[in-house]
Amino acid sequence: MSAKKPFIGFIGLGRMGGSMAKNLMCPEIDLMVYDIVHDRYPEYEGIGASTAKNLVDIAACDMIFLSLPASKEVRETLLGEKGLLPHLREGQIVMDFSSTSLASNQEVAEALAAKGVGFMDAPVSGMPIGALNGTLTIMVGGPEELFKAVYPHLCRMGKTILHMGPVGSGQMTKALNNVLYNVSIAALAEIFPLAVKLGINAERFEQVVSNSTGGSYASRYFVPRVLERNFEGAYPISGAYKDLVNVESITIKECIPVPVLSATTAVYQMAARRNPHLDKSSMFMIYEELLGVTVKK
Repeated sequence: MSAKKPFIGFIGLGRMGGSMAKNLMCPEIDLMVYDIVHDRYPEYEGIGASTAKNLVDIAACDMIFLSLPASKEVRETLLGEKGLLPHLREGQIVMDFSSTSLASNQEVAEALAAKGVGFMDAPVSGMPIGALNGTLTIMVGGPEELFKAVYPHLCRMGKTILHMGPVGSGQMTKALNNVLYNVSIAALAEIFPLAVKLGINAERFEQVVSNSTGGSYASRYFVPRVLERNFEGAYPISGAYKDLVNVESITIKECIPVPVLSATTAVYQMAARRNPHLDKSSMFMIYEELLGVTVKK
């Protein structure tokens, strides 16, 4: 007799989750997907997945994966009045790929544990192109035995998959990585307008930076967008500001000095107040206005 195939539910078919769910699908599993918007269901039915009419249908699955916008949506999906919690059973595994606050993450983990449901936080990095190509970095926090159980499925969605420690470790890892990235973008936003003010051609300076020691993923992604005066389409500045505040609040509680993080948070705060819906490159505008210059081709 052949072994029963794992029955996996995937909630959230947005820019990241949509591609992740498609990559997850294979002959070795049964997949059911759910999204509040059903328009994309035919895409998944076409590759052999079943589609849930209602959220509670997902409760039948052995493993449940989530890819949702933020803590609020995750909490409502799992713990809300019409959430999954009452329908879950002991022995199931829930893995959350969303980027959430540490406090919300812990609340969800404790509520599921009370019902004997295993929980792992597994935020991802790699942007939509990484989700599409199955090359995401996946940072997992949770019991090691659960990590081993889901690891073969994670390999279809990601390239770098690491168990970072107990529940919460995945979110903390991503938050700290985001801090490094956000600090880099803040530095670019300060230095490029300064270069233009000092008479340096912006395009040529970008070529030097991106091919020298000052270059980074941030410079190669954001500076060309700024030169084109494109400040939309990437992660919004308001979301990045919240990420920084989450980490800084922990350092305040632990009495850990982080002067660079604090300065970066202040810059993001100014940008978020001015243009909350623009992306992180909108920080350039603050220094452009201050110096009376424009970073452009």
